[in-house]
Amino acid sequence: MDTATRRALAEVNERFYASEAAAFDARRDHAWPGWSRLPLGPAEPGRPLRVLDAPCGNGRFGHFLGQRVERRRYLGIDANEELLAVAHAALPDGEFLERDLLADAAPPLPPGPFDVVTCFGFLHHVPGRAQRIALLAALATRLAPGGRLCVSVWRFAERERFLRRRAGWDAWNAARSRAIDLDQLETGDHLLHWGTEPGCVRYCHHADDDEVASWLDALPLRVHDRFRADGREGDLNLYLVLGPA
Repeated sequence: MDTATRRALAEVNERFYASEAAAFDARRDHAWPGWSRLPLGPAEPGRPLRVLDAPCGNGRFGHFLGQRVERRRYLGIDANEELLAVAHAALPDGEFLERDLLADAAPPLPPGPFDVVTCFGFLHHVPGRAQRIALLAALATRLAPGGRLCVSVWRFAERERFLRRRAGWDAWNAARSRAIDLDQLETGDHLLHWGTEPGCVRYCHHADDDEVASWLDALPLRVHDRFRADGREGDLNLYLVLGPA
């Protein structure tokens, strides 16, 4: 996928979250069941658990963490100023940075190291397989020795209720002055009708098992845990818990 297409797809979601941040926050006020299985034990004696939540959205994982881990240092990063403000108000003891994880340059991540790095509900918004791998690789470099990278992969295309939300790429292009090059799209790329306003869509990518395997082949990490959880059927998200070999 070329740079122009990646930027165009990222802009789809920038517009979505700019207009839907308040509604998005209101619908996402609870912990995901899968988080209960993550390795969130205490850090070394005398030191708080260091956690990077990338991106953090409205901070709900930080809230969940606060209920599970007494001593912690939580840092959340996100590109949406409105959601960051919500997170900061809900978690006054946390730290927050405004960062765009889809920037063309290397992801502007804090240096760490962190005992736990999370990437939940986001990889489906990252355009291009190479960029998804680059983001995961950058997050992995922020791990402390023995740390864990915890990610979720939304398997929306396995559910008919989500496939019914698909919007046509041709119709999208016809309504825009700058078209998306459809030849640059990858298998699994979709526009989904979403939000409170008519015509509001999100760009989402469905990563199947073969693609996930290609990520793992490219990373200097091994799988410490892999499981499905969340959603009404209990398997809407694939979780990967990764760490040094």
